[in-house]
Formats: sequence, C-alpha cells, structure tokens
Amino acid sequence: MSQKLPLLLLSAAAHAAVVPLSGSVLRYRAHSSRSAASFGFGFWRIFRRAYEFEGWGGLYKGAVPTFLGVLIFRGSLMLVKVHPTFPLMVMAAPQMELIESPFFILISALIEVPAQIVLVRTTLTNYKIPWYNPILALRMLFSPSERRCPWIIYLTPGLFLSIVLQFAMQFIVIRVSFMLGSLVWNNWSQYEAHFKNPITFTLFALTGMLAITLAFLAYTVLLTPLKVISIRLAQQRNWITDEVDPLSEVDEAEAYGLPVYSVDEVIRIHDATEPYLGFIDCYHRIVEQEGWRALYRAWWFSIVSQVVMLLLWMS
Repeated sequence: MSQKLPLLLLSAAAHAAVVPLSGSVLRYRAHSSRSAASFGFGFWRIFRRAYEFEGWGGLYKGAVPTFLGVLIFRGSLMLVKVHPTFPLMVMAAPQMELIESPFFILISALIEVPAQIVLVRTTLTNYKIPWYNPILALRMLFSPSERRCPWIIYLTPGLFLSIVLQFAMQFIVIRVSFMLGSLVWNNWSQYEAHFKNPITFTLFALTGMLAITLAFLAYTVLLTPLKVISIRLAQQRNWITDEVDPLSEVDEAEAYGLPVYSVDEVIRIHDATEPYLGFIDCYHRIVEQEGWRALYRAWWFSIVSQVVMLLLWMS
C-alpha cells in the first residue's frame, strides 16, 4: 500500500491541477439564460471572465474539494486492494452479478450526491470558502436546514435520480462493451480463419474498432445532459418549510465577514426564487428557456475526460 501512496497523491494533484478547466465547464453548464438568443457566454468567454473578475483564486475554487474527494475515495479503495488510478466502474461492471448491480449503483449515487453538492456550490459561490475552518466552510455550503437534517440533501428535487441515471448508463455501456470484447477476443482465431484474405480481415477489424469508438463517443455525449441537469439541481439549497426566517448564503457570509472574489458575477445562476421542481421540470425548463443545445454544453469535455481516464488506467 505504501508503494501506491505516491500514485494516490499524484492522482489527487492531477485532478486538482485541471480545476480551472473543469471548473469553467461546470460554470458553463450552470449558466442560466432566459432564452437561447440571450445565451452569449461560451466556454472560453466564461474562462476569461472568471480570470478577469476573480483571478487564479477563482479559477481554482474547486481545487480543495476535488483534491480531498480523490484522496478520500481513492484512499478508501486502496484499503481493499484497488489501484488508486483504476476506474472503479471499469473494474466492477464486467465482474459484478446483475442482481448486485442496483446496490452498487445506489451506493455510488449516495456517495456522489454530497460530493457533487460541495463541488458545485464551492465553484459557484462568490464568497471565499475558508477551508482552514471546516465548520465555517460547511456553514457556507449548506443551508441551516441541511446542516440540522443532513439527509434532506438526498431529497433535493431530481438530483439523486440524475446521478443514479449517470451511474446506470455507465454501468450498462461498460458491461456490454466488455461482453462484446470478450466474445470477439475468445473467438479471435475463428474470425481470423474465416477471413483468409488479410485485407478483408483488416477491414473487419477496423470496422469493429470504428463501431466501438463511435459507441463510446455516443455514450459519452448522452451523459452530458444528465451532467448539466445534475449541476443545475445541486446548486439548489433545501429548506424545511416551517423554518422561521432562514438565513441565506449572503446573510451568513456577512455575519462571518467573509470576503468576496468579485462584485461582478461571472455567470448568471438560476433564480433561487423559482427553483426547479425535479428532474423532468429541470429538463423542460432548460429546453424551453435556453434551447436544447444548453443540455449539450461542453459535450467535448465529457469525451476528453473519459479518454484521459482510460489512458491513465492503461498506463
């Protein structure tokens, strides 16, 4: 285990190092515009605005939760002999019995919900989160109701469903891909004997590789709407209905004298007075107010991140 510790730290540092890009993608997907015509903000424009308004500190807002998340999650997996850079889904999906898969997906979603909420709210807040004071940091990231009754974060309308669907899609695609790959690999000699002409056999192999690549790209792009929806839902705070005079993020920040990154907003956050009522409501309102393309913001980042993860695993 001690030999893998440097790899764990390197993996956590690598994830934290790309936060300016991943954080800008998160902001890009979270940006709410009232109409497709008024959208205006592209990925690189948001990246530049974040740097101009908030500096490097703003670009690295999500570095601490990202680093700690990788360190804690991957470190826990090391205790059960899992390599710190090995994608857990890639390992579990081909080996797990189908009857076990729902429990794996649900447990993964239970872990992901608080991690997603912390990352999204840290990145989107305009206040400097005091990570040197974890209790104060949590006060800024969670509403009084969420701190008093932590389980209500799982009742955030539509969030748990969107994350479950992400894990379920990944599980199904990876499992089917491994099944097809094993089928071809185990019968490779038969295919080679069937196509006696080397050119025909080469074309067959290239066609198979192309089909797998296209399927991988399509699956990754299909995940993007789920990621956009989960980001929109994770930023919504939960309140107990009978709570008297609930404190807002601004009230708490002013009470503790927390500084802001900038008086100018990098993006427009969805109006908290008109919250999304659930997964379907979030989907319909994004399409109606911003156009269907808003669901596919930074689709290319989903592809790049999956390819990088695969290359890290192969290395």
